[in-house]
Amino acid sequence: MIRRLSLLICLFLLFTPAISGCRTALTPSPSPTQALTAQTPTSTPDPTASETPVPLPTFTQTLLPQPTSTPTQTATPTLTPLDRSIALTPLPQFTQAITANNIQNLQLMAVWGTGRARELSVSRDGLFLTVGTSIGAYMYDITTYEELAVLPTPAPVDSIAFSIDNQFIALGQANQAIDIFNKNSFEHIIRLEITEWDLEDDFDITIYFSPLDNNLVSMINTPETIYINRWDSFNWSLLDAYSVRKGAASYAIPAINLIGILREDALILQSINYPDDLDTVQLPSDLTPGFLEQLRLNNGEIISSSTGDFILMNNGEALTHWTISDSETSYRFDNYPFVEPASCYDVPPSCINQSGTYSWDCPPSPLINPIVKVILTPDNIMMLILLNSGRTEFRRASDGLIVWDLDIQFTNITFSPGGDLFFGLRPDGTIEKRSTLDGGLIDSLNLHPSRLFDLAYSPDGTILAASFSDGWIRVFSTVNGQMLGVLDGNASALTFSPGSNWLAAGLNDGALRIFELAEGRYFDFVAKHHAAITDIAFSGDGTQLVSSSEDCTIGLWDPINRYRVRLLSPNWLDPFQVTGIKFFPGNTIQFISGNRDVIASVRGTQVDEVLLDSQFGFNDLAISQSGRWLAASGSKSWLLSLTDEGTINRSLLLEDIEGEGTALGFSLDGSTLIIASKEDLHFWSVDPLNFYGKLSTDRVTDQKNLIVTLSVSPDGSMLALASLDGQILIFAIP
Repeated sequence: MIRRLSLLICLFLLFTPAISGCRTALTPSPSPTQALTAQTPTSTPDPTASETPVPLPTFTQTLLPQPTSTPTQTATPTLTPLDRSIALTPLPQFTQAITANNIQNLQLMAVWGTGRARELSVSRDGLFLTVGTSIGAYMYDITTYEELAVLPTPAPVDSIAFSIDNQFIALGQANQAIDIFNKNSFEHIIRLEITEWDLEDDFDITIYFSPLDNNLVSMINTPETIYINRWDSFNWSLLDAYSVRKGAASYAIPAINLIGILREDALILQSINYPDDLDTVQLPSDLTPGFLEQLRLNNGEIISSSTGDFILMNNGEALTHWTISDSETSYRFDNYPFVEPASCYDVPPSCINQSGTYSWDCPPSPLINPIVKVILTPDNIMMLILLNSGRTEFRRASDGLIVWDLDIQFTNITFSPGGDLFFGLRPDGTIEKRSTLDGGLIDSLNLHPSRLFDLAYSPDGTILAASFSDGWIRVFSTVNGQMLGVLDGNASALTFSPGSNWLAAGLNDGALRIFELAEGRYFDFVAKHHAAITDIAFSGDGTQLVSSSEDCTIGLWDPINRYRVRLLSPNWLDPFQVTGIKFFPGNTIQFISGNRDVIASVRGTQVDEVLLDSQFGFNDLAISQSGRWLAASGSKSWLLSLTDEGTINRSLLLEDIEGEGTALGFSLDGSTLIIASKEDLHFWSVDPLNFYGKLSTDRVTDQKNLIVTLSVSPDGSMLALASLDGQILIFAIP
């Protein structure tokens, strides 16, 4: 039976403080509300299991540990290092609204959320499931999924190792550090800093304990070199630090403290303890240079049996089995089909122009290699093959005989020590526990969604809603980042109605959902878009709601009477996907942005198009509260001055943005424009236009983990940013 998470609440208590207890769960309106039932605090249900909306479960007082920071005053914008030792400390009451005059004092105050799962591992005694995330490692009871501890780290966890005697757990991180914890008490013991090598960001770290538990070994793989460090696990002193040339690929065999390096002409077997002790094995005669070249180009993998007698070579396109003592490989799978990448031309007919084509160019994308990953069972007898086609196969390792397969995609797998269970990470972040016997589902954990889509503050600023890839909208307290509850909806866009307790959610399937939080229910509009909703906005008086969609249309809705008033195509002769929509003060004009170089104003049914010089369109659109300024950001960023009538007075290209703008917003008083790029926040005074400078976010984001949305609290005192991996960064003036 799939257990369900009970970390949730009756959200209407936040809006009706006179009510002293939870009466109902959120139910579809206008159906009668349903009584709450007690549930085991383990995992959230799979939102795709049923089309029937799931009631909001009861709230427990279990707190999710959240990292915060130690704020210090600085003269210029500088990111304060995170101090995770004061997790869940309530934030102070911020009284200063963020303005052009104090922006230099802006500080990172907290980081909320559990973070995307990056690595899975089961303890050697089979009691703990460990999930490595961007903020540390979460320890779960392997049977109940009860959260036992959070082991915080300063950088994302990319490798997990348990000592053979089960006394230690080591967490290898993307910043060349390894944190050692007591596996039973969860006490932090020491941080090992790998300072011997001056490395770029492009590397992978693997760590393991040697068989006799007297050494901890780290292997850092770069495109050309393997860097090896070895520590004494009794006093954690460094024993060795050396490097070797990588070749096409490499692998480690912890049980015999050996590494293998596959080069163009031979397999090099090298002792970890004695770097000069190595052996050379001739490659099988049928292993072609083309296979090895693809192994190198595709950053393929080699999987070794625990004794090193055979290896599996996965170059992304084909899988080969080689018994080291044989002169030829045992078998080769190379008939898996390549996967067609998603095309930006996969759109509804409403996006096709009068010529029967599209109004934008789709850059060519290479085919996706079929094989994601191969994992051997602990006894070396069977293997799981993860495929990009959305399938998973369980085969015998010796001859490739298939035992069972699933129409389910996993991105990572770990086995229990006995091999009777495996834990699979789904693309949306769900972690499933399954039986190795037949692949049957036993349990699932929905606490580490793979990405975050949008943020929205409630009108009173007490809660922050965030939509995630696993089909749930999570609601956080703005006091300490505690997760208060979840709402059912695979939402790509969120917004609260002004001065009320309605939360509107634009869903990925094109539906529009309204949560009536005080009434404990929600309703969906009958009409819907034919593709994902990209943005939604309420009019100033809350009587109108507009939506933009990837189906190249705009929806105008009456949320009070629950129907769609009108559906518009911004340019029916030459349609474009609408990426953002904002109301001008009043209820008659909307501004939209698109995936082409366009910003347009919509008045009633008339669309006035204004073209801007942006090659790939816009990622985000924002309007100041006064309606005087409009901004858009994408491959280029623009600031537009608006007249009192809502027409565009002048357009200003912002030239000091480094890289693509991914999200933007205005301070409450409209004096400051904030633009997020790949690793920085950029600050602009809008009148007069002046670039203040930037604040680096590269300690919590990187080239693959971008800021995807930002939101300013209703009183203007807090700035919330969401990163792609699900973290919420809270900035304020301390």
